[in-house]
This record gives sequence, C-alpha cells and structure tokens, in this order.
Amino acid sequence: MSSSEHRPPQYGHLFSVTASQLFGGNRYRLTADIFYKKLYHQAEYSGSVLDFVAAENDMDRMMVFGKGENYGFSIMLNKCYGKLTGWMSYSYTQANRQFDTLGQGTFPASHERPHEVNAVATYAIGKHWSIGTVFVYASGTPFTAPAYLGLFNKNVLIQYGPHNGSRLKPYMRLDLSVNFKWKGRLLKENGINVSLYNATGRSNELFYYISTKSDGSFAYKPVKFVLNMLPSISYFCKF
Repeated sequence: MSSSEHRPPQYGHLFSVTASQLFGGNRYRLTADIFYKKLYHQAEYSGSVLDFVAAENDMDRMMVFGKGENYGFSIMLNKCYGKLTGWMSYSYTQANRQFDTLGQGTFPASHERPHEVNAVATYAIGKHWSIGTVFVYASGTPFTAPAYLGLFNKNVLIQYGPHNGSRLKPYMRLDLSVNFKWKGRLLKENGINVSLYNATGRSNELFYYISTKSDGSFAYKPVKFVLNMLPSISYFCKF
C-alpha cells in the first residue's frame, strides 16, 4: 500500500557491525555480524479476510500504526574451494512491534523467525559429475488465531486472540541434486540436473484457515504443500 494522509511512510534507523576472517590457507572464511534496527510508522491490518466482502469496507479504518525494533546476530562458515565447497549459517533474530491501539503491548512481527539454519554443499566427482544438498530449518512464523466464531443475523462474527500470539510449526527441508556437465563446441558448458525437493517428505505448514462444522464448532487448520516431495530434471547451459 502506498503512503497517504492517513498512512505515513515507514522508515527506520539501522546499526550493524560485521567481521570476517580467512583461515586454513584461505580455504575457509568465518563471518559474523550483529545488528539493531529501530522502526517507525509500522503498519498492520487488524481485520480479517471477511472484511473484504462486507457492504461497507474501509481499509483505512482497519489499519493500525505503531513502532518496532529488530535485532539479532548471524554467523556463517564458508569453504571457498576444493572438491567440497559450500557454506552453513545460523541466525537469531527478534522482530518486535508495539501498537498502542491493539492494547496488548509488544508482539512479534508476522515475518519473525527467531532461529534459522541454512547449509549448502557441493561435492565434485571428477570433471563431469557433482552432487549437492541444501538444508533449511527455521522457526515457525507468527499468526493471529481466532478465539470465538459465531453467526449473528446471518453475519459471521470472529473474535481473535492476541495479535500474532500463535506460531506455525518449524519449517525444515532437505534438497538433494546430481549434476552432469560437459563442454560443447558452441556452448561454453552444458549440463543436466536431477534433483529431489524436500527429500525427507516433511509436511511443512504454509498458513492456517478456519474450518467450521454443522454443529457450530470450528477449528483453524494448516494449509500445506500438495506434494511433500517434488522430483525434477532440467537442462542448463552457459554461453
């Protein structure tokens, strides 16, 4: 949404410190950084998706504004060259928001993932073959869960709990791949990639939706990927 008379532009002040060091004959690089960011005029939508089907829907009426702060640190180890190359990292982040109009003090931002681990590795087997892997782990993102739901004069009424007071389950994924590449006469490099996305078949949650029953009870259920594992094959080239 663009800024306007009722929606002031968001801005922030950032402070960060980064350090990097090569070791092991320059084969490895260790990088660490810390940061703190102060945020102003942060915007949140305090309504629900049902507001868009209401006869009189005023977007500005459902917008709330406040302040926030993000802070954390990360560390990364990178192997620069050799048959085995890649990197692994860990980051810890807090993203807090404070909106006085919500009346609940500080709450986590919708994109907050306190813990996140990433690892990428490639192992070369001769001149033509290589195998690779990607591993991702992250804390679940916050969401606002409904506390009560009912019908009044054929209108659906929802009472939500604390803003961003619940979290999705942690996200975890392991990808595997095999590459075969060769040099051609016209192209600098040709290759075929065979990969398996989410090789462990973990069922990761994307978001929640509200499900109602005929007896008036309700529950919020997670939406997940249609396929837990996804194989693929592709051709690539370099000019």
